[in-house]
Amino acid sequence: MINKTNVKNFFFLSFSEGVSGLLFFIALTYAARVLGPDPYGRIMVARSVMLYFLMLVNAGLDIYGIREGSRDIHRIESLLGKIIPLRLLLSAITFVLLALLLQVFPDDQETRRLVMVYSGMIILTALSIEWYFQCTERMGLPAIGRLLCEAVFIIVVFLAVKSREQLLWIPVARVLGMFIQQLFYWMFSFREFGLIRFQCNRAEWISILKKSLPMGFGIIMVQIYYYLDSLMLGILSDYSQAGLYSAVYRLLVAAIIITSMLNKALYPRLSTLFKTSLEEMTALMNDGLRYLAIVACLIVFHGFILASWCIPLLYKDMYVPAIPVFKIVIFNLMFVVINGLLAHGILAADREKKYMAAVTLGAVINLIFNMLLIPAFNMYGAASATILSEMAVLIYFFRIYRTIGIAVDWKRIAGIYGIALAVSVVVYIAVFRYSLIGAIAVFNVLYLTILYHTGLLPKEKVAEMLAHVKGVRQRRSRG
Repeated sequence: MINKTNVKNFFFLSFSEGVSGLLFFIALTYAARVLGPDPYGRIMVARSVMLYFLMLVNAGLDIYGIREGSRDIHRIESLLGKIIPLRLLLSAITFVLLALLLQVFPDDQETRRLVMVYSGMIILTALSIEWYFQCTERMGLPAIGRLLCEAVFIIVVFLAVKSREQLLWIPVARVLGMFIQQLFYWMFSFREFGLIRFQCNRAEWISILKKSLPMGFGIIMVQIYYYLDSLMLGILSDYSQAGLYSAVYRLLVAAIIITSMLNKALYPRLSTLFKTSLEEMTALMNDGLRYLAIVACLIVFHGFILASWCIPLLYKDMYVPAIPVFKIVIFNLMFVVINGLLAHGILAADREKKYMAAVTLGAVINLIFNMLLIPAFNMYGAASATILSEMAVLIYFFRIYRTIGIAVDWKRIAGIYGIALAVSVVVYIAVFRYSLIGAIAVFNVLYLTILYHTGLLPKEKVAEMLAHVKGVRQRRSRG
């Protein structure tokens, strides 16, 4: 079951991810409005390229460190001493590979310069020790670090970016924000450990990489079917299409960030329970999946209904052609939230190779469908490829969980989605044509009421929340 520590960590991450994600979203929305689709598309293509190279530096070592450190806190200092120099070596290799890529990069000096400035993130990723605070379940410090990073980013973007001529300030702002974030982390680690003693043992590095690389490879595959769409639109179509798609896809990413906070909060606990109680791990997984499914349905309905109103408001009328694309891609959230927690469960259960196979399948399907659909359908093809890849991964996860002893309650998830679909259709047909606000209100009340009376929204949890709200009001009235 979800305990108080899980709840505390979730709210720490909720606050930090929510606020930092909002700051990042506001900064990119501002950039999209000021720059227009073509320059914004170039930024997204350059950023996508750099994210793939950052995965080479990460190599799954964050997840490995969290898993091993949460199981034995006495190993943390030793893990820091091994992982940091290993990632510095990987960053040197990554710089060489990036330099080779830039030699054959398309003859586009503007995008090439953007990639070069973004490359400052490579060394900062190598020096990242955020995983150390996560494995000790002290989520407050990562929360502050992320807020610092995004605060610096949005301040620099708002002050420096006024037109296309200031395009390079966007990657500069990102690198500067990451530098402040890592400086903050290292200040706290110095107080606890002093100077970290690097342990450069080739045999130990190889042993670590054998365990972390499947996780790192899996992360690269996930990045492929999260960010390949924008990159391939820039290559197979044009930067304007990439800019339009990236702008509305950013709304989906914001929703993914919100829902993924629970996965990160539960992962250390799942790793521990796999070694101590498979029954408790199963209960924790199913609780998490239930809440994620409920929240996903709420976000998808509201996103679909409000798209025609909020996209012009956020991005100006030049992004109106992307509204139908958003109404397609928002449904991907229903698969992403489930796949995210299932993936963390598989990693917690030491099934790195299974995870790697699943996300590789999704990445390959995404690549194939992007190549087939983008030339003919542009943004619509990219949106369809994303959903198809997530569906494939979910089907494969279904097969994996039948073999590892964790009984996922698939009927409950299907029930939540089925109720959401039925209520959405009824509300859209009967209410939406008369009142947008009325449709939102009727859906929320009807959907949550049915979940409550069918037991899919636990009555005891609702009672606890209502009692908490009542207690807060009483304390305020007495104050």
